[in-house]
Amino acid sequence: MFRIIIVAGIFYLSLHYVENPNLIIVLCIILGLLLIVIGDDQIEIYPERIIHKTNSIASFILKSKGNSYDITNIKNAHLEIKVPNNPLDVGVVLVILVMFPRRTHDYNKTKPIYFELKDGKTLKLDTNLEDKKRKEILDIVNKLVR
Repeated sequence: MFRIIIVAGIFYLSLHYVENPNLIIVLCIILGLLLIVIGDDQIEIYPERIIHKTNSIASFILKSKGNSYDITNIKNAHLEIKVPNNPLDVGVVLVILVMFPRRTHDYNKTKPIYFELKDGKTLKLDTNLEDKKRKEILDIVNKLVR
């Protein structure tokens, strides 16, 4: 969707080239760079690995292979961080929230997928995928790791 808007913007600006050529050239270059860089996330799941990459034009030009994660190292996949059930931990979190309230909003639109690794670490995979796609990925990954 963004690519269509960017191409429409470049077309619109090119129609007004005569009015202010220097500004139009700069704006077209900026929109052209955005067109090359902006892309959507893709997650490819194979029986032995998961590959996370972006389908931007720049990734095709640079032949980016994306990030690869080995399935054998993954113990579990989930969408949200698991909160400890210990009442003391919950109390500490509540006290911290009361003492230091958030004054800013989080405008980060990423929708992460978390992978619990067998060594106890948690891997956060930031995506811009829809919830339905993320749940499909979770189902497939959790079937593969079992």
